[in-house]
Amino acid sequence: MNKKDFKSRDVLYLSGGIVWAIASMMHPQQINDNFVEITQKDISAFRELVYNNYNGLTKPDLSKSMKADDANAAIKNINRVVKTYDQKALLAGAIWLDELIGQVNTINPSKKLIFPRFAYVGWISGYIMDRINKQYTGLAKN
Repeated sequence: MNKKDFKSRDVLYLSGGIVWAIASMMHPQQINDNFVEITQKDISAFRELVYNNYNGLTKPDLSKSMKADDANAAIKNINRVVKTYDQKALLAGAIWLDELIGQVNTINPSKKLIFPRFAYVGWISGYIMDRINKQYTGLAKN
């Protein structure tokens, strides 16, 4: 696929640590959603908050805006992000993703960016299937 095809797509599915962090911290109310839409504005705002208001970003008061169970689950998820990535790593990831999406959005700036919450399951499954296939192919040649 050439870059023009990639840039003209209407929807991009993004996974990885920085996307997980942005979805978790910018949209904690979507803790139970399998897919979370993020925007370039979310990425830029996240970048700004990581740099200028890290404490507010990582310790939000969700008690008034969410049901208690959902708020607790969202806080637990945010805490996992913070245990996984420090402020510098989050800032570096946000800068990288912000620049990447800026390049990707040149042809279709209204494209949807979707974080599939359980994408890691597909990645792991794909890896296992690839390994099994290679092992089987190797055995079949003998």
